[in-house]
Amino acid sequence: MRNDRSGRVVIPLTLAAAADAERVREALLAIAKANPLVLAIPSPQILFTGMSASALNFELRVFVGDVETSVRVKSDLNFEIFKRFKEEKFFDTPAPDTTKVEIVRFKNVGDLLTPFDEFSAATRPKRGAPRR
Repeated sequence: MRNDRSGRVVIPLTLAAAADAERVREALLAIAKANPLVLAIPSPQILFTGMSASALNFELRVFVGDVETSVRVKSDLNFEIFKRFKEEKFFDTPAPDTTKVEIVRFKNVGDLLTPFDEFSAATRPKRGAPRR
């Protein structure tokens, strides 16, 4: 049986790539330190866990003195993160560019307009006919 009742809370976050990573770190750290149930030692950690062309991934890790409070602390932190991120406009990002597809040198454009059932029946081999 463990005598230590401390526990860890992990909150993964994904933001648009346009977000300022340093401002995100500062906001998360301030939120974690402001919660009275989050332990100062070990101190809260903000990890930059990955990125892509469209997203930045972070993880907030904090410790609580009593594992029984971890669910409540996680919820409280999520509420504060949401409020602060709205204020900081981390969620206000432009919609992604639409993808433009251009078909070049396509023969039999009329086939694109033929309903699939008709097209499928017309191209299906007849019974007894050799398949290609």
